[in-house]
Amino acid sequence: MSVHRNSHGQPIGPLIDSTPAKPPSPTTLTGRFVTLNPLQASDATSLFPYISGPTNDALFTYLPIGPYPSTSLSSFTSQITSYSTRTPSTLFFSISPHPGLPSSFLNTPTPPPSTPLSYISYLNISPGSQALEIGNILFTAPLQRTALGTEAIYLLLRHAFEDLGYKRVEWKCHSLNEKSVNAALRLGFSYEGTFRRHMVVKARRRDTWWASITVEDWWGWEERDDDDDRGVRNPSVRDRDSKKIKVPAIENESLSRKWALKQWLKKENFEDQTGRQKKRLEEYQDWKNLHLN
Repeated sequence: MSVHRNSHGQPIGPLIDSTPAKPPSPTTLTGRFVTLNPLQASDATSLFPYISGPTNDALFTYLPIGPYPSTSLSSFTSQITSYSTRTPSTLFFSISPHPGLPSSFLNTPTPPPSTPLSYISYLNISPGSQALEIGNILFTAPLQRTALGTEAIYLLLRHAFEDLGYKRVEWKCHSLNEKSVNAALRLGFSYEGTFRRHMVVKARRRDTWWASITVEDWWGWEERDDDDDRGVRNPSVRDRDSKKIKVPAIENESLSRKWALKQWLKKENFEDQTGRQKKRLEEYQDWKNLHLN
């Protein structure tokens, strides 16, 4: 990008469309494998068997809550009730597999119920800065390392960039949480740094690993000085279905996080009976081979 300077000769950022993004509202997001619904207090009952007891204690090592003994349903229900309360900076979703989905698509020997198995959220929502975070993720054992978990995050990314007008989605986690770090990198987030002594969680120091996907990453755009030449319009300005809105398009498939995720999630990339992937997500992520990430 060219360097912009003010009247004092100081370098400054380029002018952009600074219209605030739209605050997320409770809505249902549906994919091929999962449905995301606004988290409800009543979801605690469905979630509890998958998060409670000593076999599930490790789920909470890096989270600010838990673990939960098998006798603590009331305590967990209180926490889910708190999470289900909408605030300007957070919005939680439950994750439910579609009815009839073969158990081979999940880490479970029995057909899963079409009730919530996990939850996820938007955090640090900042419409004015056109940025938010995907975090406070609790993927129970049936969803870990499955297409369902990947699709849940894809649905939130797509909603943020394409429906709400955000231009930056962040991912933050404990720097020692290798599973979360690896998941973010696999999904296409770019590492930006580590915030030392960022938090105290459960009386322990937390250094925070920080990454993001920007609107340029999502659509595969080269970095430019402004957004107007690509027809970007914030959906919060007019109705999403208005024909006056020029919907952005993927510019370079080899750079686009959306394109990679969308290709990987296609039906033909999975074996019908076993649910196994035919190609890994990384095989669609050419920017990693180009050393651009």
